[in-house]
Amino acid sequence: MPNRWPIANGNWSDSAIWSGSIIPTAADDVFLNNQTITLDQTIIVRSIRIGATGSAVAGGLLNIYSDYDIACTTTQSNLAGGLDSNGATVTGGFVKYYNTGSITIIAHLVAARNTLENVNNGTINITGDVRIPSNVITNGRTITNTSNGIINIIGNISAGTTIQSGNYAILNSSNGTISIIGNVTGGNNASAPHAIVNNSIGTINVTGTVTGGATGATYGINNALNGIVNVTGNVNGGTALTGHGINNASIGTINVTGNITAGSQTGTGINSTTAGIINIIGQLQATTTANAVSSTSTTATNLLSGPFINSGSRNAIYCYNVQMYKNAVTSYQIGVSGSANIITLLSEDQALGMPTSANVRTGTIYGPTSAITGSMAVPNPQSVSWGVAVDNTTGSALVKPEDLWNYAITSLTASNSIGQRLANASTSASTAATVNAFG
Repeated sequence: MPNRWPIANGNWSDSAIWSGSIIPTAADDVFLNNQTITLDQTIIVRSIRIGATGSAVAGGLLNIYSDYDIACTTTQSNLAGGLDSNGATVTGGFVKYYNTGSITIIAHLVAARNTLENVNNGTINITGDVRIPSNVITNGRTITNTSNGIINIIGNISAGTTIQSGNYAILNSSNGTISIIGNVTGGNNASAPHAIVNNSIGTINVTGTVTGGATGATYGINNALNGIVNVTGNVNGGTALTGHGINNASIGTINVTGNITAGSQTGTGINSTTAGIINIIGQLQATTTANAVSSTSTTATNLLSGPFINSGSRNAIYCYNVQMYKNAVTSYQIGVSGSANIITLLSEDQALGMPTSANVRTGTIYGPTSAITGSMAVPNPQSVSWGVAVDNTTGSALVKPEDLWNYAITSLTASNSIGQRLANASTSASTAATVNAFG
């Protein structure tokens, strides 16, 4: 495959700075060759890298000061940071977006050092997977949001098997927002490669499944500093000892609409050690080794809907404070001592023989602890026709003669009514006048 590299700093559109005096095309793999290039046009190439290969040395920067898009056509790792073993020393990212507008990047992003940085409150839209590979130095990040800007990603996020600490696929280090449509998976190494770290009071939005890592304290998402994490989808603990799906290490907020399942070892679906807020609408499922949700702060807020499903002697939740959604349809499954049997405890609106609120008169309070209120509208028998069943009686509304007379009077001028027909009928006088007119 052809390679292209710059031989001097300059603008992308300047053919003089490129090897062979040829501006890279969609057929080229571009190596930045430790030069600083300013993107001054929208580009399509096979890939952009800062690793060393052939005639290109490691390193380089691609700066974007205006709203120019990037599209890479290879199938994997086509916007890639350089390897530490090749001497890359770029910090923050080798592709840096400085404008406050919006750009689009179509590429799979991988960082063996650092790849992409949103510097100045702009919006970056990415279509492609984001991951950390195995050979990364300490504190290497694929995407860093150092501004209050927005990064939107359609693709899967994974932390990989990096052998160094502080490596994340995504770091939100300021007050910005990162939104992902795709699955998020923690890493597979004791050096704790998390898929996403929210190290700010910013917001992480995920539409997809979040899963903890396979080795060590590896999280799908680590909410590290008072930020907000919103997940629409399931959250699962990983296979690592402490591979939590989401770790709330701050007094931030975790909102999940989806099911929470513990990991196969001691990794929980959601783990929190602080006075943060956990808000879950969905089922909570323990394993025999881990809780679905663990919240150990005595001042935390844990708002849950259930159902709760224990596993053996392991509770679905391990929380000091628990609040339930009002009228939540839920159940609690617990094990029976000395056997594999399960007891299911039901909320009042699920208790056997208990009518639903829609089948009980509005305002009627009922249930074992008077926690359910009826919502069915029942008409007054006096407004229901005579003899028609209503509530526990029959209708008593009567039709009086004056009602018929008043209706007839008020409808005399209605279309096609007897009154309208009589108004148009001929009379003796009108007939005589017609005859005389022709006499």
